[in-house]
Amino acid sequence: EFADPEGPQLGTVAIPGSEIITNCIDPVVVITKNTDLGVSVVEEVEMLAVIDRGDREWAEDDFFIFRTPDNELVIQWSDSNDFEEEGFEILGKVVLCTVPFTDKMIKKATGFMEEDDEN
Repeated sequence: EFADPEGPQLGTVAIPGSEIITNCIDPVVVITKNTDLGVSVVEEVEMLAVIDRGDREWAEDDFFIFRTPDNELVIQWSDSNDFEEEGFEILGKVVLCTVPFTDKMIKKATGFMEEDDEN
């Protein structure tokens, strides 16, 4: 819960240390949904995406956060660098995503040891 729902939504999150995070120039974390990134899990969940606002150079195989012509934010992959012609602006590169583990992701036991051992 945020103290001021009308104010800026700011907070702190803990991310395990790694070389990826250490090498970020200007990292920020945004909360997004798995469906926004095309991550398939058994239910819709919120994910944390670490964005490096210091890395705005387009690369074919990477996800970026873009500002749309309507001044909205969208996280997506682009297979070509013609996004600028369409009025999109790169605000940063997605460097890390975390997916929570929920109870619905636990595979249910079948009661047959042979089948359960395979999972």
